[in-house]
Amino acid sequence: MNATLHDIRGPLPIPGDWGWIFLCTLLLLLAGLVFFLWRRMQKSKPVVLPPLRPAWEVALERLLRLEQRGRWGEGEIKEFYVELSQVVRLYIEARFEIRAPEMTTEEFMARAVAAAVMTAEHKGFLKDFLNESDMVKFAKFIPGEAEAKRALKAARDFVEQTK
Repeated sequence: MNATLHDIRGPLPIPGDWGWIFLCTLLLLLAGLVFFLWRRMQKSKPVVLPPLRPAWEVALERLLRLEQRGRWGEGEIKEFYVELSQVVRLYIEARFEIRAPEMTTEEFMARAVAAAVMTAEHKGFLKDFLNESDMVKFAKFIPGEAEAKRALKAARDFVEQTK
């Protein structure tokens, strides 16, 4: 065996130019940075909402529409009281920050008394108003047209006094 020993060969050159790979990588990173900054700017733009109308204004408008429909007849009196009490409860929620629509009358009155945000006169009105509404909605009490108009006027007066 007559083999001669040779030295280790040096590294083989990689064919091609690496400049274009470096340039593509740099362009991808730059595009990613631009996209990131664009998305961040999109999220940081303040959303301009239309100004909110006061709760009393919305409630009075709904009461006026309810009055104009004139649902006083025997067949529609329950729907009238459901809508009337809903308007008052939504007004109370927006004006006094009491979650009225989801509560029973007893729960609501307990919260209103504890909150001390209304006068005793207003609390008395609400108790009578909500009890009358409950009688119509759940106990099949059928008030006359005069009582329905009186309840509507009382609701309007309550909103006017507490705005």
